[in-house]
Amino acid sequence: MKIITTNRSASFEYFIEEKYEAGIVLEGNEVKSLRAGNVNMNDSFCFLRGNEVCVKNMHIALYDKSDAFNTKNTRRDRKLLLHKGEIAKIAGKINRQGYTLVPLKLYFKDSLIKMEIALCKKAVEKGIPVLGICRGVQVMNIALGGTLYQHIENHARHDLPREPVHDALIYSGTRLHAILGVDTVGVNSRHHQAVKDVAEGLIVSARAQDGTVEAVESPGDSFFLGVQWHPEGLYDHYDDMKKIFAAFVAAAKGNT
Repeated sequence: MKIITTNRSASFEYFIEEKYEAGIVLEGNEVKSLRAGNVNMNDSFCFLRGNEVCVKNMHIALYDKSDAFNTKNTRRDRKLLLHKGEIAKIAGKINRQGYTLVPLKLYFKDSLIKMEIALCKKAVEKGIPVLGICRGVQVMNIALGGTLYQHIENHARHDLPREPVHDALIYSGTRLHAILGVDTVGVNSRHHQAVKDVAEGLIVSARAQDGTVEAVESPGDSFFLGVQWHPEGLYDHYDDMKKIFAAFVAAAKGNT
């Protein structure tokens, strides 16, 4: 088996339960594009269309300049090939049990192109402890329906990865405040994107002095916390950062 591409965000966003191998219906020069590795499935998802399963929003680039005037949608819906019994089982779990069908990877198996898909539950729905760091907090927000600022100025300080460069104001009554026990903490900063519209089901637990979101969390009992800074970069010299990881480990062990 030769991997063509993987859905890198799937393992962060979902708890993967049942996997299936599917064929995929391709057209024209799409196979050549796949052999060249010109594909991206990070924003793709699967859906039911009648008695069929399709993958949506998987980008397969046009093969070469000869395709320059091709009007084909590079993110068109593509039918997946599964047995009728598999489709019936998948449909039942999606319609009756609230599962999501997620594409995991695309690969060559012998001379055929296959896609691995899986029935999943979102990690937050399963109550699985989640700690998101930097891009992780952005992925958490996007996965639940929030948005991002695509670029912000004066926050990326790659020259000081292990030093606080500004303060984050921690909101009282949040899980993060309970973990740290302080109203303000010094943080490093290595990002140029940031949370914009906070997803439904999340609350802001920290902001920078300029209003930039520095942390979000789920207000429920589950440990679902994301921070925009890099606590692992401050871990050796700042005890507050150790508290974040200790709380996460305790939640993973089922002690909180």
